[in-house]
Amino acid sequence: MGMEQAQIDAVAAVLQRWDPLGPKAAQYHDLNGYETEAIDIIANFSLARQAPESIVRTVINQAFDLSVTCADCAAAAAEISKLLR
Repeated sequence: MGMEQAQIDAVAAVLQRWDPLGPKAAQYHDLNGYETEAIDIIANFSLARQAPESIVRTVINQAFDLSVTCADCAAAAAEISKLLR
């Protein structure tokens, strides 16, 4: 699966609506609207054979040192999964 800017923007928009960082987002000066995390998620979707929520959880937790669960990620992961099909 190739990665297009439209896909990146769409996944980043899902992450922005979910906003896993909440108020902590202001602490990240290089957040760039979750674009970096969107790229990582898209790359993992094309490579990994994991559940979508597991991919989203792993990327978000590693990027921001959070402890979100698969349940926390379920709605965003389902929306991202539909975008990437």
